[in-house]
Amino acid sequence: MNWKAATRAQLLLICSDYEDCPIHLKLEAAAELRRRKREKHQRIQYKKKAVYPR
Repeated sequence: MNWKAATRAQLLLICSDYEDCPIHLKLEAAAELRRRKREKHQRIQYKKKAVYPR
């Protein structure tokens, strides 16, 4: 399955409501939810800006 294409509501439905769903699909859906929830890395600008003397 393509978990990245699934909506959050679909993933939550698979994790919680489907009782006949195989356990490995529930685990993959939960892993995708964790992946989406994790903190995103921000781009850091290392280039020094010109500072004019006072």
